[in-house]
Amino acid sequence: MARATTKSELLTAANVNFIKLFTLIDAMPASEQTASFCFDEDTAGKETHWKRDKNIRDVLVHLYAWHQLLLKCSLRAARGEIHAPVTRL
Repeated sequence: MARATTKSELLTAANVNFIKLFTLIDAMPASEQTASFCFDEDTAGKETHWKRDKNIRDVLVHLYAWHQLLLKCSLRAARGEIHAPVTRL
């Protein structure tokens, strides 16, 4: 899928990818949905997320928190409380 260049394309891409994500998770057996990730010494990094995101639930909560932060910042910018950063879509 090409990179979104308009708000409409961005919303469509987000919706399509969320459907893909939850379809993938729903297709997994419950035991896999709740299992801990297995990181071995060769693939585990020192970044914070290796210690924090230990299963699918942790990743989804992390994603939710980022979305909440984005919404709060967007609402503040819309009210003129902060200047929205210049970004490229």
